[in-house]
Amino acid sequence: MPARALHRIPALRLAVAAAFLSLSLLAPAALALPQDGGTSRDSDPQTRQVNVYTRSHQTQVTVASAPDGSSVAAWSSRRQEAGTDGVFARALDAWGHPVGDEVRVNATVAGAQTQPAVGRASDGSTWIAWISDLGPGHVSVLARRFSRQLEPLTGEIALDPESPWAGAPTLTVDASGRAFVAWLGNAGGPQQLRGRWLEASGRLAEEVLSLSDPDLHADPPAVAALSDGRQVVVWPQAGLG
Repeated sequence: MPARALHRIPALRLAVAAAFLSLSLLAPAALALPQDGGTSRDSDPQTRQVNVYTRSHQTQVTVASAPDGSSVAAWSSRRQEAGTDGVFARALDAWGHPVGDEVRVNATVAGAQTQPAVGRASDGSTWIAWISDLGPGHVSVLARRFSRQLEPLTGEIALDPESPWAGAPTLTVDASGRAFVAWLGNAGGPQQLRGRWLEASGRLAEEVLSLSDPDLHADPPAVAALSDGRQVVVWPQAGLG
């Protein structure tokens, strides 16, 4: 059985969301539930469709919320742009109602843009990371910051441009808009877990962090912020052979 590794690194505090959302994997939809499990005149038990484009298929749904309950859902949509896979997102209010139109996250439309991960700061600003697959040797993890209304605040930012392959990104965002992204990378040896900080301005931390044992194979991670200001990153790993 693979061992589950745990790694802690310094971080700033991440606020906890106020609402809960359930999202479909085939056609993005949202349902917000009251915290007390009861009902509210503002709530509606009907599941709401998040995506506008419904042809082909929409998968890999993810969601993040701010303390006021506002949220952003992101997903991968096939054949919505130039016949390829793209990443799209839409803002939601505290009761799961879509706010504004769905927006395209990626600027690059060549290849496949998939596997989104999303984090939302207390002011509603949002970081979205995803995988850009332009062919063998050119599979990268990218990130981009957006405003509360999902207006782009940065261009696409390559987190590990020297690596030929990346996958399974996950991220957190603190109250200041600073993000930490963790992902899988492979430069010819065992699949490794890597991470990097992003300032709210879009400036990258100088160092790409190697988080897993270089001699062991790592599988997709999960990341969370602790109340004392640290990050916890967990992942499965096992020896080869």
